[in-house]
Amino acid sequence: MNGSDSIHHRLFFVVPFVRFQILSRSSHSHKLTCLEEPSRNADFLFVSPENGHQRTSTTTTTIQNPFTIHNYSTGTVPGACSSTPVVPSLARPHMSSMSNAGRIFWKIGSPPPAELSCKNPFLATLIPRTAAWFSVDDERVALLDGYNACCYTPPTIIFGIKTLPPAMIAKLMEAKVCTMSSATVRESQAAYQKAACLEGDIPQDFTFDELGMKARKSKQGYPAAVDAAPIKMHCSLNQIVNFDGTSDGESMIILTVETFLVDGSALSPPTEIMAGRDIKAKIDAELIQPVVSLGNGIFAPLAGLRSMPRPQKQNDGGWVSNAFEGNPPTVGTSNYGAMEWSYKVHGPQCPLGFNPITALIMPRSIGWISTYKKDGRIPHIAPYSFFVDVARGKQPMVVFSGARKNGEIKKDAQTDAEDMGCFVYNMVSEDLAVAMNYSAAEMGRNESEFELAGLAQEKATIVDAPVVKDAHVKYECEYIQTVDIASFSLVIGKVVGISVDASVLTNGRVDHMKARPITRLGYMNEYGILK
Repeated sequence: MNGSDSIHHRLFFVVPFVRFQILSRSSHSHKLTCLEEPSRNADFLFVSPENGHQRTSTTTTTIQNPFTIHNYSTGTVPGACSSTPVVPSLARPHMSSMSNAGRIFWKIGSPPPAELSCKNPFLATLIPRTAAWFSVDDERVALLDGYNACCYTPPTIIFGIKTLPPAMIAKLMEAKVCTMSSATVRESQAAYQKAACLEGDIPQDFTFDELGMKARKSKQGYPAAVDAAPIKMHCSLNQIVNFDGTSDGESMIILTVETFLVDGSALSPPTEIMAGRDIKAKIDAELIQPVVSLGNGIFAPLAGLRSMPRPQKQNDGGWVSNAFEGNPPTVGTSNYGAMEWSYKVHGPQCPLGFNPITALIMPRSIGWISTYKKDGRIPHIAPYSFFVDVARGKQPMVVFSGARKNGEIKKDAQTDAEDMGCFVYNMVSEDLAVAMNYSAAEMGRNESEFELAGLAQEKATIVDAPVVKDAHVKYECEYIQTVDIASFSLVIGKVVGISVDASVLTNGRVDHMKARPITRLGYMNEYGILK
């Protein structure tokens, strides 16, 4: 067993479409309104906060902000791999061994090394982070910099309490409801520049007008949403998990998504395989055009999509994975209207695919979790796309979430973390993508995914766990506790050591253009890159 359930859907069933309602663009019988088709050539100007260097785009936009937004490239991305299956021994053809001299290690609690010259070295290495606009009333909104899903049924969201303004947290605890709107290129650079929280500062909220945004009451009983956002999530407060022993009030917020509103501009015709499963439309990341946070006021969109189905077991017992290749281009938009989906009303199945939370909450960072099996010290590793930080102060904490088989049988990473008292997060870069996919294979407890994926491993510096030798960033974590949400388990660990490849740093921060981390998107096979 491994974490593949968290990064690949194992089931893909839908119920008859008549149970749901997709509104036509001309419908006036509902309060839902459809957004206009977003411009596909709305590029922006980039100004690096470090040196002020400008990279101009094809338009004449002159707002100068410390982040970049580029267009999606349609079709196959240049340089994408072919569809030829890749065997484990060929999964890493250009990876080099990293000497200790090329590594920077920081033991949390000690002064950070000079190479990590920033206010929060932990956040400077934690990229990318999923972003959204967050509101608890009809007047004000904040930029939530770092959250993730953690459960399919019911759809559930987690993030650290320090990622939002204290006043908003107080209102959330009182009202018990909130609204989240997807962060996309539809919002202006000026809005991102103003709303961004620089590391070391306290997050702030703003009126919609101050950010140049239009508010829309998209569902009665919930706060206003960002009108231009193609994905709107109406949520209720599930619980707040307080961490014992923390001196700075760190806690984990857990929300239940009561209703998703998906605008027709985010939908494209289903693929042939989807249509055969009675899926009526595809939630299309290329049309949504999401923005991720790279920290310290820097934001970027996806530059391209990739496709890589989970590895397939062969008749001889071996495994084969496809390459990390360009995703087929979007077929094109149709005259879809807005759609509302509620787990409580409609159940877990949806005409946009089996529980589409992974296609609606994205791009998601991949937590590649490595552990030892206590009996026999067999090294395990598996990918979890439900991974996020839940504390980012003096004592950083992270969490990964995985489904328990039949609601009972734990994933290897959870069992190992609880038994051994530790685990390690390894960053997944483009050159490790295929190896990561192999590690999602359904293997037995006494088998090692490291061996199947052809991964070079080392022992962690502080905790008793293996690490991926060639991963650019590693977090060594001590296990804290497990929180169960329905059939999922949230495994929480405090970060006690951070290892960084010096070659991916620029001005004391992990440079995404050097590290090239990949992100997880929706459905069974979609990934995103951030070039």
